[in-house]
Amino acid sequence: MAECIQCGSYTKFNGGLCYGCYKSDDSNEVAVLEEEPQETKTGLSDKDRNYRYNMIKGRIAETLIQELFLSLNYNVFRYGMECKARSIHEKAF
Repeated sequence: MAECIQCGSYTKFNGGLCYGCYKSDDSNEVAVLEEEPQETKTGLSDKDRNYRYNMIKGRIAETLIQELFLSLNYNVFRYGMECKARSIHEKAF
């Protein structure tokens, strides 16, 4: 049975401290460091990053489904505003 290395009472791990010895031991306290000031972010905002990330996920999903149906010998036609009016989509965003 696992015993505390200081007082000999029960502990979960062999070679560890029991809860009482762990709490009473001052050497286990961790000093909290001050956070460093964050640098100003450059690049995309969180909203733009999420939009582009979700756009990429959607296009990957479209391609996977298209290839699935093509492998099963189905005819696949791409519909949607992004496919029909690609130039409008690229100018809008």
